Amino acid sequence: MSEFLVGMNRRVLKGKVAVVTGAGRGLGREIALALAWLGADIVVAEIDNSSGMETAKKVEALGRRSLFVPTDVGEESSIYTLALKSIKAFGEVDILVNNAALAPVSGVDNTDAALWDRVLAVNLRGPFLLTKALFPDRSRGGERVVLNILSGVAMNASGLEQMAAYSASKAGLASLTVVLAPEMERKGVGVCGLWVGMTDTPGGREAFRKLSGVLGLSYEGFLAQLTAPGQVAAAAAYLVVNIQDYRGTCVEEHEVWGRLGLTKLPRFRPESWPLEDSLEDAPAPADLPSIAQEAEAVLRGLFGVVDQMEEGFNRLPMFFRPMAVSALRKQSGLNLREWRDWTEELLADAVELYHAGQSGDRDLMAESASRLVADEDWEGALLGLSGYLKGIPEQAARYIKDQKALRQLAEIAYAQDKAVRRTLRLMQSISLL
Repeated sequence: MSEFLVGMNRRVLKGKVAVVTGAGRGLGREIALALAWLGADIVVAEIDNSSGMETAKKVEALGRRSLFVPTDVGEESSIYTLALKSIKAFGEVDILVNNAALAPVSGVDNTDAALWDRVLAVNLRGPFLLTKALFPDRSRGGERVVLNILSGVAMNASGLEQMAAYSASKAGLASLTVVLAPEMERKGVGVCGLWVGMTDTPGGREAFRKLSGVLGLSYEGFLAQLTAPGQVAAAAAYLVVNIQDYRGTCVEEHEVWGRLGLTKLPRFRPESWPLEDSLEDAPAPADLPSIAQEAEAVLRGLFGVVDQMEEGFNRLPMFFRPMAVSALRKQSGLNLREWRDWTEELLADAVELYHAGQSGDRDLMAESASRLVADEDWEGALLGLSGYLKGIPEQAARYIKDQKALRQLAEIAYAQDKAVRRTLRLMQSISLL
């Protein structure tokens, strides 16, 4: 754990008291130890007596005070017992990390109302009640922190098959994080969230064993992509220490690792990317006959890119697919279906333009060419798609370790980008006529 915190001041949280839920094992334990390593005293809130006491001993071994309080975050009475014991033992609590969570792998048909309610009670209602119980009034001095541990499966409402209750609860917790922030800030409490991906914890391994088959991955393949919990805990500790920069936000763990100088996986080396070709140096078609001659082939190239993207999305494991689809929409302004419809229209216009060029009818060529650039947003969409394609290798490097596979992915992405830039060049030439 401490190797991920190198460079942080070991006394930065001295005198602070942190309550960490689900601190008996996995990520919760690592967060508790990370905060203790930085000087905080720790209240270990854990439903399991044995693992909770073990974490408390580990905190004391770091020279910090600890208190283990058996806690069921899904029960309101247990939450208020935790608050009373924490305040009685240490006085005011400075830090709350809402980490405890239930993540059952269960299809909708196999999820009864009791299980659904239990998951939301632990994952969403619990953090809400804990925040109220531990921070009822304005702070007596200094800034206090609520850190909510979120899940990548709920980012951008992507969700994950057979985890409806978990995904819904974590999406709700992300929304609660943002909504609570301004109200709690008036009490001297900074609220933020940390988006966490696949982490190597006992609970995670249990879920991944069931999920691997659902997502079309081998269990071993899943395990190969997991992040050490100590590294995620370092990101959590960084947000606690630097809460003034993150109040009211939900932050991806990768962003924090960059600030800590950590990487989950080997970065994709830019020097290994395919070199840019000299497309921009090639002369653009400057007259209607030349444009008509080139148009069909160019637009078929763009149509092929959309085909390849759709095929690629369908091959992605379900865990990654929503993120890729969301990134395309965010970067280019169009979703995959909209790209499909638009490129079909462009290709039809390009075919007409080609045939008009073959006939030599300049009026017909001009009419067909004008239809290609009739959409006012064509330039922004194509530039956005180009940027999306160029960013694929670096984004993939977050999840793929194999540099050879990344190289192959980059070659495909740059070939696709070449087709997009040729389309952009052609349409720019038309707009200048």
